[in-house]
Amino acid sequence: MARARAAPESHRPAKAEVHSGIELGVRVRIVEGPFSGKVGVVQELDAKGGARVMLGLLAVRFELEHLTLQAERGVRPVLGTSHRKRTPTRS
Repeated sequence: MARARAAPESHRPAKAEVHSGIELGVRVRIVEGPFSGKVGVVQELDAKGGARVMLGLLAVRFELEHLTLQAERGVRPVLGTSHRKRTPTRS
């Protein structure tokens, strides 16, 4: 007698799928722990549900639950020069 297979359980998304907006190179804000409130760039993602985030020169590993996407700000204006323009002298 052939045994009927049970219907597959509902697809449970992996942690990487839950946090699909977090990928390499995006800016994230840390929401929990000693670095809470800091903003960094995702340098590496791992299969365990974590990410290595660059906080300036410091690279720290965080769980994806402790990260949120940082809202992109407007593009910074390009500065022409930091030198003052010479004003014409009166004669």
